[in-house]
Amino acid sequence: MSGNCEEARQADLAARVAGALGLSRVTLENLSPGTSRGAVRVLGPAGEPAAFLRVDLGLGDLDGTHLSLADEMQVVRRARALGLPVPEVIAMLDDPATAVMELARGTARPSAEEAEAVGPEYMGHIARLHRADPAEFGLAAPPTITAALLEDIAAHEAEAVRRGIARNPLVRLGLRILRETLPRSEAAPAMLHGDVGAGNFMTEGGKVSAILDWELAHAGDFHEDLAWLWVRGAHTAFGEPGQRLAEYEAAAGRAAEPARLDWQIAFVTLKSVIGLGRRLYGEDEDPGLLPIRIAGLTYDVLFCAALAKLLGLTVADLAEEPEFENTPEARLVQTLRLLDPPGGREAEVLLNHLAADAAQRPWRERRLREDVRARLAAHADDLDGLVDTAPAARLPELLTVVAADAWRRCKALPNAERRVRRALAIGLGQ
Repeated sequence: MSGNCEEARQADLAARVAGALGLSRVTLENLSPGTSRGAVRVLGPAGEPAAFLRVDLGLGDLDGTHLSLADEMQVVRRARALGLPVPEVIAMLDDPATAVMELARGTARPSAEEAEAVGPEYMGHIARLHRADPAEFGLAAPPTITAALLEDIAAHEAEAVRRGIARNPLVRLGLRILRETLPRSEAAPAMLHGDVGAGNFMTEGGKVSAILDWELAHAGDFHEDLAWLWVRGAHTAFGEPGQRLAEYEAAAGRAAEPARLDWQIAFVTLKSVIGLGRRLYGEDEDPGLLPIRIAGLTYDVLFCAALAKLLGLTVADLAEEPEFENTPEARLVQTLRLLDPPGGREAEVLLNHLAADAAQRPWRERRLREDVRARLAAHADDLDGLVDTAPAARLPELLTVVAADAWRRCKALPNAERRVRRALAIGLGQ
C-alpha cells in the first residue's frame, strides 16, 4: 500500500511539474539529495532534460540556518536579479514544497585546467555578493559581525546537543576554544552564500554557468565564505585555496585578515563535523554511511588542526604506527567475512575498517590513558568532564590529547588518513 501511495504522489507531482513547464508529460529522475533538499532532474516527453527540482524533504533546519525552501528561492531570485549566474526559479509547488528551476548547464566537476580558468570569475561573483545588503535578500541580519557569530555558534551548539552530536568531546572542546578566540568586530554583516567552493557551482565553455545550493545563505563575516575554500578543498579540488583568495582580494578590493580567516576555517570545519554527525548519529537506516564515516574521521582531525592554529599550536602528522590485537570483536568481524563474503568494494572497505578498528582499540585506549596521565595528570575516565570544566589555560593540553586520539582513530581507515594529509597539504590548519 505504501509503495502504491508513493507512486501516486510521484505521479501527481510529475503532472503538476508538467503543467508548470507547459509540457504534456514529464519523467522525474531522483538524484543524490543534499543535506535537507531532494534533487530531481526533470525529463521532457522525448527524454530531453527540461528542468530541475529542489524538494523539501521535511528534515528541518539545515546546519543552524532557518531557510525554508521558499526562503532559499527568494535568495536565489534576488541573486539572479543582481546579475549573478543563478538558475531561474520557474514555479513553486506545494505538498511537498518544491521549486521548479531552470536546469543549469555544464559540470560541477570541472577539470583542473577549467577550474583555474574560471577561478577569477567565480571569486569575482562571490565578492559581488558580499557587497550586497542581506536585507535585500529578505534575511534578518544581526547589527554586528560579533553578534552574528555568537548567534551562529549558539545555533550550532543547540543542533549538536539536540542530535546527540555533543556527546563527542571534541565538539564541546571546539566550541569552548571558538568562544575563547572569537574575533570581534562592530562592522555590519555581509551577505554570504554559506558554502563556497568546488561542487557548488557549474562551468561550461570556460565560464561559470551557475552558482548552486543557496540553502546556507545568511548574514555574517565574509571570511566565512573564503574559509570554505579550504574546508571543501579537503574532499573536492578547486586548485590552490591561496590562489582563489588572491583572486577574491583583487575582485573585492580588500585584503582578508589572516586571524579572522583562521578562525572561520575552524568554525566551518565544526559545521562540517556537525553536519556529518547528523547522519552518523541518526536513527534511520542509511546505506550511505561508509563515506560519511570516512569524512567524519577526516574532519575530526582537521578540526583539531584548525583549533590548534588558533591556540598557537601545531597538530603534527602522527607517524605512530598502530598496534593490532586479535580481540574478540576483530575475530567476530573476520567470522562475518567467512559467513557472508562482501559483495563489492564498499562492503570490503567497511569490513576492513571494522576489523582494524576492533583490533586497534586496545592500543588506542592505552595510548589515550598514557596521554591523559602525562599531559593532564588525570585518569582517562576524567577526560570527558575536563573538556567541560578545565580552566581556559588548560585548553591547549586538552586539545593536544584529543587531537592525538583523533589521529589514531584515522589509522583504522586509510581513506580518511589520506584525506587528512591532502587537506593539510593545501594549508588547512597549517
